[in-house]
Amino acid sequence: MEQMTLQFEENISGIDLLKSTIAQQLNGSLLSDAICAVENKGYMAVKAKSLIAVKITQRKNDVLLEYKSKYDTHFNNYNIQHTTDKMSRIELPNMDAVVSLSNEFCKIAAEVLTESGATFGCCGRYEQCSDAKRCIHPDALYSLTCSYRKNLEAGRIFYGKNRI
Repeated sequence: MEQMTLQFEENISGIDLLKSTIAQQLNGSLLSDAICAVENKGYMAVKAKSLIAVKITQRKNDVLLEYKSKYDTHFNNYNIQHTTDKMSRIELPNMDAVVSLSNEFCKIAAEVLTESGATFGCCGRYEQCSDAKRCIHPDALYSLTCSYRKNLEAGRIFYGKNRI
């Protein structure tokens, strides 16, 4: 049984493995509809809605990641090359190394969503969040796109017992 599983995993393409890994990480998350891995002509990408968070190009001997330099902190343990003032890239040996970074890709995609203005005002937990003086949504990635969370963090509470 174990050999069959290993053989099956070897036959999965790099993009399919990345897609399934990201889907597993976002399983149950409200962001699972917004973040995905896609394959385009000549490259793959992790997208936040229609915005590319990380571009992945499989070359003959390695794999190239390209992303905005402001996300360098997600890859502190890697040799980062700055191609321009705003863009960075990392060379990885294979797709397994890429898949191992899928959690960081999801975090970057969530940041891209937040920065793009693809946010929402608040969810149905706004009174409980107000009472706790913080976002209590169990899905941390989803809560990143909550505008009311930013107000709570700044001490501006509009509802509940802590209303200002």
